[in-house]
Amino acid sequence: MMQSPTKNAAPVDIGLFRFIFRPNVEIPRFSMTYRWWEDEGINMLWAYDFKDTSQAIRFGLFHDEYSPRNSLLSRNAQFINEFLVAVSEPHEHCRLSELSHPQKVEEIMLRSSIRQLPLITWKWFPTIPGCLSDPRAIAIEIERESHRHFQQISFEDIVRSALGYKAVSVEWFFQQHTSLYGILVNHLHMYPEELLLYLEVEKHNMPSRNTPGFAFIAAPIQQLFKNHSSSLSTIFKVLSVLAVRFQKAYRHSDQMNWFAPFETSLPLLEDCLSSSATDLATALTQTDKCLFERLSRETLIAEDAMVLEPLIHWQVLSNSVLECCSALSDLVPYLQTCTLELYEARNYYSLMAILDGLCKYIAVGSNTYRAFDASRAVVTPTSLIPPKVLPLIDPSHNFVSYRKRYNQHPGIPFLQPHIREFKQCGKSAQQSLLRLFQAITSSQREDNDPVST
Repeated sequence: MMQSPTKNAAPVDIGLFRFIFRPNVEIPRFSMTYRWWEDEGINMLWAYDFKDTSQAIRFGLFHDEYSPRNSLLSRNAQFINEFLVAVSEPHEHCRLSELSHPQKVEEIMLRSSIRQLPLITWKWFPTIPGCLSDPRAIAIEIERESHRHFQQISFEDIVRSALGYKAVSVEWFFQQHTSLYGILVNHLHMYPEELLLYLEVEKHNMPSRNTPGFAFIAAPIQQLFKNHSSSLSTIFKVLSVLAVRFQKAYRHSDQMNWFAPFETSLPLLEDCLSSSATDLATALTQTDKCLFERLSRETLIAEDAMVLEPLIHWQVLSNSVLECCSALSDLVPYLQTCTLELYEARNYYSLMAILDGLCKYIAVGSNTYRAFDASRAVVTPTSLIPPKVLPLIDPSHNFVSYRKRYNQHPGIPFLQPHIREFKQCGKSAQQSLLRLFQAITSSQREDNDPVST
């Protein structure tokens, strides 16, 4: 619930009240002298890169929503035929080839766009006075209903609305919250003694009155376009990864946080787009050495905040790999090469994080949006993870393959099995822990020495 309906709870004709939840109120103001992405978007529609054109259609950052369709209708038959082949599956090609030019354009538009979820109406209503008088319980019910409506909004519409374009699902979301306003006005007109109750409800689920309700997600998107003014193609890659993060944070989560800003930083993607796989492996290794320098055998045994940091950092890297691969499957070969570089550098910490992210991608990747992978066969660890490092991901017997490799060629460790060993064996594992940190210290002294494998 974004604004207070209770302060206007005097008797009114609710058939005449104006919508109080509007994009221009709930979304932070956004103005740029030159909206550079619009010109780039038009250029993409007339270029020959199917992926960029598909992304331009997907996000629709045009004031004229018919620009993509009109541009495609003006393209020659060869381009449209090749484009349609790129966004369809092989078994469909024969049937699609028989369509007329306008029909092929519609197929391209359909396959390049995100399916909009159905618009649903507001279903929460106040109970009869006395049946539920707990303000917190009422606030939770309203919160759940509001979250249910937010889950119907596509990330693409979030982006459009943040930049000031028409976004049907966002506008519908505000309209339904205006309906909530009307429902409560009507209820309090009939039961004025409930006013104090709903004033208490308001305290449980209201953001700052000076902050637009959609600032938590619209403001970070706006800042993204202010900071990245060089390439719309790059922005689309960033947005594609953020769309995966959006799904996890808001669609696949039971709880909604209207206050915490949506996290748009993607350091792994930035590194992937700006450096080679070898350079990324080198950078990760240097970062990891600095991270492990602060550890000691005692902190590992205690598993205190010092050791918790690398464990969290490891999980963040794993999740980043999942996000990037789910959105941009072209990065998979790049990360495969990176794992081999990390293997040779004996950086098992980042190596296992990336392998863990690839395994997650294998498990859930088929459920995420990829415009050009519809015909791809189902992937398995054997087909996606390089054979040289594949044995390391087997967790049986507490990662016995990793342990064997680590004992022969120590380096920056994959912490989890070492911590598990200490928990299971106690003091008898202290000597191996000591060797573990001696190996870390030794590897830190060999930064410029060739690694023997």
